[in-house]
Amino acid sequence: MTHALATPDQWLTDSGLTDKGRIARKTYSQYVNFLGSLPVPEFKVSRAMHLLQSNSYDTLPEGYALPPHTINFSLNNRCNLKCSYCDLNRETEHWEDKNTKASYSVIDPRTKHELPLETCKRIIDQTEWFRPVIRAHWMEALLYSDLLPFLEYAAGKGLPTSMLTNGLLLKKFAAPLAEIGVGALRISLDGPAEIHDSLCNVKGAYDKIIDGLKTLVAENKKRGHNMQIGAYFTITDKNYDKLVDVIEDLERHGLLDDIFFGFFLFSFISKDMVQRHNSEHAAVCGARVEETSSQYVDVTKIDPAALIAQKEEIQKRFVSKGHRIHFRPNFNEHNLDFCLSLDSRDLPSVRCETHWHSVCINPEGQVKPMSQCILDPCGSIEEQSFMDVWNGPVIRQQRMNLQRYGAYHGCMRCWSVYSSIEDAQGSWVDPKRQAA
Repeated sequence: MTHALATPDQWLTDSGLTDKGRIARKTYSQYVNFLGSLPVPEFKVSRAMHLLQSNSYDTLPEGYALPPHTINFSLNNRCNLKCSYCDLNRETEHWEDKNTKASYSVIDPRTKHELPLETCKRIIDQTEWFRPVIRAHWMEALLYSDLLPFLEYAAGKGLPTSMLTNGLLLKKFAAPLAEIGVGALRISLDGPAEIHDSLCNVKGAYDKIIDGLKTLVAENKKRGHNMQIGAYFTITDKNYDKLVDVIEDLERHGLLDDIFFGFFLFSFISKDMVQRHNSEHAAVCGARVEETSSQYVDVTKIDPAALIAQKEEIQKRFVSKGHRIHFRPNFNEHNLDFCLSLDSRDLPSVRCETHWHSVCINPEGQVKPMSQCILDPCGSIEEQSFMDVWNGPVIRQQRMNLQRYGAYHGCMRCWSVYSSIEDAQGSWVDPKRQAA
């Protein structure tokens, strides 16, 4: 006797769910919960899920995807920094002249918008069966009115929690975040004090962030909680020569043993990329683009040799001792030649897989794989269930187009592409293995 297997629509959507699909969901739920129970850091569990879900790029038909490993909640449209390299921040003052990135990423900042807590809870209830990471995303999570109840609700469901913040209010929230048991927290730190403050245009911001980090580390240790704390450094023409300086400063503050650090290359759309994308890919993907970010940062002034030399020094002095310090994508001559060029270029091995493993929900309930993605929203969580949006016709068509084209010309300096380069080159590593 043979038994028919559940087809993707029978378990990867809610509207098509069948009894066989429920069995498939139960099996998948058992797998992800077992993986989450292993005595390894959550970032390794997320990495394992990332690889599994990227595999569905090549294996599932008709644009279907396994449930995402991370749900990013873009909880509001406000930020208390004024970063000079950020298109989104500038739109507060120049909204009528907003560019592509702002158009696709931000709700009019002149009016306060927040994703309702009850909507957040409903999404968590609908998705807890596949154990996603519930991440408080942007614009600035610590300005969200219901941040603590939101995180408490997710943690109460036994789901891993994470958040991204600029860190300015971190000291105030350190104790309750540790008490809730937030699993991971990432802050932005774009250089030592003088450089960071000049880039974010808030005097004293760096010192407040460092103070907040120290308080958070202490609150976690007090409770025996192992929160994965990390800092992200976005490389620009103003800070590319300060990589070693910022690591040394964290060491002086006694923080390097308690956090990990990531150096990320700058994400932008250049004029040449605009011209090529709009002539060759706009009709295919349904989105025209404009120059973004590159008008604020001159990537041609970033010295690749200086980046490589600093990476080698950091690896020798710090990574070799077990400190978790990451470079995305790996800082080598080939990658830097591509990522720091304003020319529209293709890399044969590059493909965007974000549509297969993560998702973002904005303050109005619109769903996209990534908040800054140039493609149209895939649906609204206010009108459909989560899984019916995640594997609905809009996003499945977007996936099938991406399977054909890999990535679009307007996307070739996106963080998702940098992640793809990393995957293709196998440069995601565990520093502890390197140090062994």
